[in-house]
Amino acid sequence: MAKRKRTKMTKLPVAAPTPDGDRRTVQTVDASRCKKCGSTRRAGYAHVREIPFAGTTVAGQRYTHIVWRNTCCLECGQHRTDKSYECR
Repeated sequence: MAKRKRTKMTKLPVAAPTPDGDRRTVQTVDASRCKKCGSTRRAGYAHVREIPFAGTTVAGQRYTHIVWRNTCCLECGQHRTDKSYECR
């Protein structure tokens, strides 16, 4: 099996500091739910994939990365992929 070639990551601009010098932002995130049964109980995440891509969500929240995580519902066993937008 051939080795994967490493891709070069580019640096994204960092958020400007607030007046008190803090660069962190707080965002509220809804718990991911199973589309089949509506449960929030899930197995651990596996096969996490992410891409550095900056933008704004429909709700107006800024993000710098899109992350996909595979998981499974513990109530009904439905496999799913959770997609999240993260600002780092």
